[in-house]
Amino acid sequence: FFQVAILLLTEITPKSIAVHNATEVARFVVRPVAWLSLVLYPVGRVVTYLSMGMLKLLGLKGRSEPYVTEDELKLMLRGAELSGAIEEEEQDMIENVLEIKDTHVREVMTPLVDVVAIDASSTLIDFHNSWIDHQYSRVPVFEERIDNIVGIAYAMDLLDFVQKGELLESSKVGDMAHKPAYFVPDSMSVWNLLREFRIRKVHMAVVLNEYGGTVGIVTLEDVVEEIVGEIFDENDSK
Repeated sequence: FFQVAILLLTEITPKSIAVHNATEVARFVVRPVAWLSLVLYPVGRVVTYLSMGMLKLLGLKGRSEPYVTEDELKLMLRGAELSGAIEEEEQDMIENVLEIKDTHVREVMTPLVDVVAIDASSTLIDFHNSWIDHQYSRVPVFEERIDNIVGIAYAMDLLDFVQKGELLESSKVGDMAHKPAYFVPDSMSVWNLLREFRIRKVHMAVVLNEYGGTVGIVTLEDVVEEIVGEIFDENDSK
């Protein structure tokens, strides 16, 4: 009975109260916890060094620094926001960064049925008209079927064709498309996608399912929105 009482009073009950009253509890304990962390820090370091020494004597490997879980980090962020150390928007952004490693491309991509694309056999006049209608700076280029994307057309490249005196009526989109397109699996994490975008210096990728079929498009803007929230521009209002 004594052990059950200890468990209820020190483990289950405090956690239940904190879960159902997270904001109030965090506001109440943030300053005492911060003070205790400062006071007990030297003690914690001594205990850590003693533990590491004992592990070495036993021939075991230990962590040189204490392990902080994602939930603990989020709790610290919440406390920092309540104490005024960081703004709420900053807290949200940091939490979003923590979460994108568990977010998959399929969750943020634009499905193929909603993708604005253009046939490689279309003329640059057609591409220009598409840009007037949608004003996308990058458009997937396909051959025969929209799920057969072969490259990406850039609206800025239209200026190069005009400056070179090329006829927009006779020039084909396929001739100006950047090939090949960059393909990624829909199971890739958004965190890894962001890294690949940075390394490859691209802003758009074609998303493939496990069978190799095209299922959508993902852009750098999609990834950034996962961190900073929805980005509205003049095209979103149309």
